[in-house]
Amino acid sequence: MIQKWIEKLGDSDQRVRVYAASVLSSVIDIPEARQALVKEIPALIKALDNPDKEVRLNALVTMSEMGVHAKKAVPALIEALNDRDKDVCTYAARTLKNIGKPASQAVAALVKILSDEASALRVNVIGALGQIGDGAAVPALVTALGDADEGVRMNAGDALYKIGNTTAISALIQALNDPVEHVRMNAAGALGKIGDSIAVPALLQALHDEHHWVRWNAVNALGVIGDSDAIPELTRSLKDTDNDVRECAAKALQKIESPESKPVSTGL
Repeated sequence: MIQKWIEKLGDSDQRVRVYAASVLSSVIDIPEARQALVKEIPALIKALDNPDKEVRLNALVTMSEMGVHAKKAVPALIEALNDRDKDVCTYAARTLKNIGKPASQAVAALVKILSDEASALRVNVIGALGQIGDGAAVPALVTALGDADEGVRMNAGDALYKIGNTTAISALIQALNDPVEHVRMNAAGALGKIGDSIAVPALLQALHDEHHWVRWNAVNALGVIGDSDAIPELTRSLKDTDNDVRECAAKALQKIESPESKPVSTGL
């Protein structure tokens, strides 16, 4: 069945080509079909040169669902990042994201298009860079923390969390003052992942953020860093208005080896 629709990707009738591509992308969740499609990656790569946008898109959707099994397509996906259609570029980035670390050769190409005017493309490029996890992407991701689009900034923080590189600390500290709470939340989480005590003063300030998930991430980050200077403020967080923050503060205090952290109580 799979071979039949693969062959139809080259049909002279545009409608047949588009329909064949849509069928292939729709059966990817069927285990037997997925296994068969992995063997047909060369044909799917060839489909990226098809003149029909929908064929190219559906080929990408299919490979995206294969995840790491589509790693042989990385060179072709790098080329697809410069497709004439932005939707195709965006899905090429998403496919590289799902491939993850084996797509490391795509980092330079992804960074190059991070300045594209299409915010959806920038978001997916950042997602790919975060999932690949190469430290070479950090300078570009730091720049993305200042992007005009809040979705880009939010995903940049998440990508920096996944990479956990110390060169991003200064920019992440600044991001704790971003007007969008999800950006602040991800910045706090990334600082915790990096684990450098230089971020402690800024994280202590974040304990007073109006949004509880920002406070929660700041509390958790302080617990991970383990600096005893955080104990007084973390103790105050035991009285936070949010139960999740209170529980996290108790756990954070338990991680910091100091008599001042015991006993702990989350009661109001």
